[in-house]
Amino acid sequence: MSDTLAIVGAGAKAVAVAAKAAVLRELGVEVPDVVAVERSGVAANWRAGGGWTDGRQRLGTSPEKDIGFPYRSALVPGTEVDERMMRFSWQSYLIATDQFVSWVDRGRPAPTHETWAGYLRWVAAVVGLKVVDGEVVRISVDDARWVLHTRGSSLSAGTLMVTGPGQPDRSMLSGDPRVLSIAQFWQRAGQHERIVADNVAVIGGGETAASILNELFHHRVSAITAISPQATLFTRGEGFFENSLFSDPAGWRSLSQAERRDCIARTDRGVFSARVQESLLADERIT
Repeated sequence: MSDTLAIVGAGAKAVAVAAKAAVLRELGVEVPDVVAVERSGVAANWRAGGGWTDGRQRLGTSPEKDIGFPYRSALVPGTEVDERMMRFSWQSYLIATDQFVSWVDRGRPAPTHETWAGYLRWVAAVVGLKVVDGEVVRISVDDARWVLHTRGSSLSAGTLMVTGPGQPDRSMLSGDPRVLSIAQFWQRAGQHERIVADNVAVIGGGETAASILNELFHHRVSAITAISPQATLFTRGEGFFENSLFSDPAGWRSLSQAERRDCIARTDRGVFSARVQESLLADERIT
């Protein structure tokens, strides 16, 4: 009898795990039942209203790095696992929704966050991801099992996975209308409520800050200051050697904790995508 893997959040990680579990189950491998506990819906953080975007921003990485990437399974039979995972690839989604030809003809552009959410929701529906509606308010242990508590129910599981980027509604000065949280900013942007100001400061050096800066270019602001915890605004490393760290799990396991954190800082956290950096360079309002 299979156990349950409970995942907090129904985003890209939960969808990817559910897809891999579905494929392995088809091949006769015993895998746990994957159940996600989500308060806002599958891929909510990629959509307007999720607090992290207005849905119109572009994905910072290549969409080919989808839920099955890098398609190099070490499980037996590995090749068959990868072939079956291709059914849930980005290209398969575009073909299923009659968007593939247009995407190729347009030069394979980075999809918007809303489009990416559509892809994740499509995969979740195809593989039958089980989702418990509700916000996890407490996690406890009962007889060596995890118990996830929402306000209306509880879920017992043998294994627990916690996902998600954090809390977009947090603000350093929540009572000051001039200081916006991430969620408040995107709510205004989604309602086409333009910010009018002489000077605007954005605190942060990662892709969330980059998306906000990119959006501010369309608002009536005279000067934009980026306040980063680092010495400058770094561009995400997208060379072969940086990318291979994420594509080769064997190499990743050989790195120390300090080396892993350093790699993540240079390639994921605290960096802007190359596309956004080019936009910043073209606008003289930002410093």
